Amino acid sequence: MTAFRRLRVRTITRRAGLSTLLVALAAMALGAAPVLAGETSGETGTYGVHILLDNTEYAGTICQSQAGTDLIDKITIRRPIIFGTKGAGTQTVGVQYQIWSNAASGDDVYTVIDESAIQTSAATAKRNAMFPRWSHAVDPVSGVRYEVVVEAFWYASGVTNPVGTASQIDGYYEHVLEGSGEVGVQLITPDYCESFESGRPAAVQTAPAPSAASFPGHSGHYGAHDLIDVAEYPEARCIYSTTSEDTLRTLTIRAPIVYASSRVSGTHAQTVGWRYRIQYNDGDVNSSADWHDLSTSTIVKASATGGYNAQWSGRTYTFADPGTHESYRVAIDMFWYWPSSSHQDGKAVHVGQLYDVFFGSDEGTTDDFCGGTAG
Repeated sequence: MTAFRRLRVRTITRRAGLSTLLVALAAMALGAAPVLAGETSGETGTYGVHILLDNTEYAGTICQSQAGTDLIDKITIRRPIIFGTKGAGTQTVGVQYQIWSNAASGDDVYTVIDESAIQTSAATAKRNAMFPRWSHAVDPVSGVRYEVVVEAFWYASGVTNPVGTASQIDGYYEHVLEGSGEVGVQLITPDYCESFESGRPAAVQTAPAPSAASFPGHSGHYGAHDLIDVAEYPEARCIYSTTSEDTLRTLTIRAPIVYASSRVSGTHAQTVGWRYRIQYNDGDVNSSADWHDLSTSTIVKASATGGYNAQWSGRTYTFADPGTHESYRVAIDMFWYWPSSSHQDGKAVHVGQLYDVFFGSDEGTTDDFCGGTAG
């Protein structure tokens, strides 16, 4: 049922100096293994939950070619998901986008060719900030590669000195290619987007845009969506009692990120919804056939547009009879409604991939599922 393996975001050291960042970008270009968010020193100070909507279904950056060629002349960056810090109340947060290119060297050494002004917005620990997309025109030059860095900021007062920062590199790039007689052909590639004057290499062949058929559990008309489910911020928390048996008592579940579908445009809103399903497994955890629904929640609905995601809170499930099965996980069903708020027009299903393990209030490890007992 998993639509795709969770995104892997490469983080870098913020303002660490040009040489440090060039090493990180060069390693990425050479095929170094991707790093989970938060596993390097890309974060400083006091910061809140933050992810990029950046995966094999919805790339973090859109690279558009000029008409009649495959030469990229415009780069558009999706807005990040940035929450305020816990306990701060309503807080000002900011974002800045940087475009890096190898145009000056023609090899794996990248330099900044432009960066946006810092955009600010209000956020809380439960409601993410709302930012517009940022687009930038680039010179249509063949053979040039582009990569994007997204920097986030958290402020205690004013917008001069942030109390926390985080830097992330977009991991996936969507090409909207208009060359070779193919207008609007889309494909998603990892690590960077590249401009071609003629003859796309085999590694960058045209392909249809992602569709429901590409991702099991998806159907109808659905919009951009994702789970907050990375190493630093797993989708769910497994909370065990502090008895000698360490039995599973509670699951706390993060709300998904959901935008409107193509049924609406601009600032027009659409009703969207989500629910969770608690699943259990007494056999092979790697076999989808061995996972079965234990409990299904009600559907929570809210409004979303193509530019601003629905705002809703996470949810909690308490086991009536804990520990009776070997393993547990969470499946998230997301819904889009059209033309009325009660008519389901699209659906997407994702399964949580990462789970924080807590013994009472003490954090343990991160796992791929929750065990019926922790021992």
